[in-house]
Amino acid sequence: MESSQRRRRVEPTDEWEQIELLCGWPEQRDYELIRPMVLFGAPADGRSQETGESSGRTLRRKATRFEAEGMESLFGSESARRRRLPPAMRRLILDLKSEHPGLNPSEISRVCYVRFGRRPARKTVKRVLAEEPLP
Repeated sequence: MESSQRRRRVEPTDEWEQIELLCGWPEQRDYELIRPMVLFGAPADGRSQETGESSGRTLRRKATRFEAEGMESLFGSESARRRRLPPAMRRLILDLKSEHPGLNPSEISRVCYVRFGRRPARKTVKRVLAEEPLP
């Protein structure tokens, strides 16, 4: 199956000016900024000098965030900005709701506080219950 629009072929390059011109989205450009640091361990200060962009410290923070959150860290979406609950806490919320259907989100939140020392908001508990199926 052949598409009606073909991508133009471009020779691979390491020149930042050329790469920047080829990037179609801001997220793609941000990824290309940190890619050598994440994949090859290039120093952040050297990369900031190559690109003439952010300081090395800013690039280091972006790379660290990328390693922690993955591709979502490049997007400004709500799902990328919110803190994620640890998997164990998410699992506890689902288990509590399936074992005790009468518990409301506030009560589940209190149980999480007793168990983990962190109290998720009621809205967060509701979102976890809506996002994932009960076991």
